[in-house]
Amino acid sequence: MATETASVLLSPIKTCFLLLLGGLMSEAAQEQQGSLYMWIDANQARILIGFEEDILIVSEGKMAPFTTDFRKAQQRMPAIPVNIQSVNFTWQATEQIDTRLRQSTVKY
Repeated sequence: MATETASVLLSPIKTCFLLLLGGLMSEAAQEQQGSLYMWIDANQARILIGFEEDILIVSEGKMAPFTTDFRKAQQRMPAIPVNIQSVNFTWQATEQIDTRLRQSTVKY
C-alpha cells in the first residue's frame, strides 16, 4: 500500500519535472534559433598573433565585448601585425540564411 502511494505521489512530481524540463529545452531552442557565430580559427590565429586558439567575434548573433572597446581588445590579445594583408573569418548560422556576402577592405 505504501508503495502505491509513493508511486501516485511521484507521478505528479515527475509530470511537473518533465513539463519544466520541456519548457527549458523549448526556451533554449528558441534562443539558439537563427543565431550567427563568427570566429578566427585557431590555425589562422597562430599565423596572425602566435597562439593557437579560436578567437570568437560573434556569438549567438552578438558581438564579443572586446570588439567594441579597443582597450579591452588590447588587454585580451596582441595586435595583428601590420604586414598581414588579409584575415580569414569562419562563420556558422544555426538556420538557413541568405548568404549574399560582400567583401570589405579596411585601409588605414
